[in-house]
Amino acid sequence: MRPAHDDTGLHERGPSNNSSPTVAIRVDSGSHVGGGHVLRCLTLANELRRIGASVHFVSREHPGHLLARLSDCGHVVHRLPTIPRTGSPSIDDAESRKIAQARDAMDTLAALRDEHIDWLIADHYGVDAAWESLVRPGVERLMVIDDLADRAHDADLLVDQNYFGSETLHRYEGRIPQRCHALLGPRYALLHPDYRRLRASWTRHSGTIRRVLVFFGMHDPTRAALKVLQALSHPEFSGISVDVVAGNDPSLTDEICSAARARHGITVRNVLPSLAELMAGVDLAIGAGGATTWERACLGVPTIVATIADNQVGLANVLAAEGFIALLGRSALTSSDTWRLVLRRLVSNPHRVTELGSHARTLTDGFGAARVARHMLGGITNVVVRRSSTVDETLLLEWANDPGTRHFAFNKSRITPDQHHLWFLSRLIDRGCMMLIGEDGHGLPVGQVRFDVNGPGDEATINVSVDVALRGMGIGSLLLQEAMAAWRREHPRTPIIAEIVEGNEASKRLFASAGFRPITSRRPETITLESRPG
Repeated sequence: MRPAHDDTGLHERGPSNNSSPTVAIRVDSGSHVGGGHVLRCLTLANELRRIGASVHFVSREHPGHLLARLSDCGHVVHRLPTIPRTGSPSIDDAESRKIAQARDAMDTLAALRDEHIDWLIADHYGVDAAWESLVRPGVERLMVIDDLADRAHDADLLVDQNYFGSETLHRYEGRIPQRCHALLGPRYALLHPDYRRLRASWTRHSGTIRRVLVFFGMHDPTRAALKVLQALSHPEFSGISVDVVAGNDPSLTDEICSAARARHGITVRNVLPSLAELMAGVDLAIGAGGATTWERACLGVPTIVATIADNQVGLANVLAAEGFIALLGRSALTSSDTWRLVLRRLVSNPHRVTELGSHARTLTDGFGAARVARHMLGGITNVVVRRSSTVDETLLLEWANDPGTRHFAFNKSRITPDQHHLWFLSRLIDRGCMMLIGEDGHGLPVGQVRFDVNGPGDEATINVSVDVALRGMGIGSLLLQEAMAAWRREHPRTPIIAEIVEGNEASKRLFASAGFRPITSRRPETITLESRPG
């Protein structure tokens, strides 16, 4: 496997925007699979279109599908018929899966036969390397969106937004080929842009719970939302207003509406294109452990989770163990009385509520779709720099702890949040330090450059890093050029020193291209370069 932190920095990635790339997405929705896969693919599709691609969806017309929403957003939709199950006792599960994948691959290629597909994206638990190898001859490149890490893939790019602690970067070892780039973790969560926008106005929660959001997804098989409403209907919670978003089960929606009529302060809402505005206004969210996890985290909303599917359990356990969520357990095993007890404990512990929200917010910043789209298509031709501020603390720690960055650092140990917090605050107030964040034209953070004046101010050292998802696109040169210009405006006569660990050829080429010249090394096993004022 070639992980995403490969720091060679020279490989090409995807066609340029000038070629008007075409992307196809194979994804399904419906009452049996929910709508999360389609909605996150729609977010990515909108981002891909924003930077110049045309997008085609290929999807089967399962009951309860969301294909009309895709069409309404202006994307081309190729509708495939549902495949009836044969039910033949002579075919085992493995053989049945093989047949189904072959049929689906054939149908997918047939639907796209008149298009030149630069990227085909598969977001589907029902396909694996067998399907991918069948469709590969008909497309230029293949991307997989997965959550489970339970099967092999034959892909050029894999995206998994889930968090499993120290195991996050290793879940697909042995499951993807060496050529495959893996973008792993919540920083690649495919969130509607509303979350990124509203995150900017976030304020730390007081811990007092006055308004609660209840949403267990479009498919709520354990009727969890109803149990929560029954718990919140007890008089001890009468001062809390409740927004509940109903799914696509009409009978459950009727019962939810009935519960709402019996208790003042409950508002029942239909599923919205984005829950961001609603979510940003609550003090506590209650829901399942699926894709909404990252929406809540982005906005720093304190959350109680009850899992409604087996594939949510492992993720929820890790998030709870590390303090990102409060976990009730499996929804099927809980009652309204259990919910009442948990809610009572949390309402009486405002410090716990505050910490849940603040900690969760460090998981993702809402730029995931932009990172994935740019990784696929490239095309960043302009970088602007700005001074770093307190809002960049988490992002800078994330960049600093990238395995590729640590590999070429003088101190290779992983940096803890507490260590970084003290260091970061000291740099912000240090007049001899200039920390700059580079962004593309749409506000996507692409990297950082830091200048530190040494001693009496006769020189400054420079540190540069580019977001791991965006390496290999020439961004480092653009970033360094803008940062150097910003530095020279304030320090026109100060020489700049770059110290590079031996073997970091990408950094050596970057600084050489910016006019840095080798000088005598200042410590063992390093290369030192200097840029003097012109």
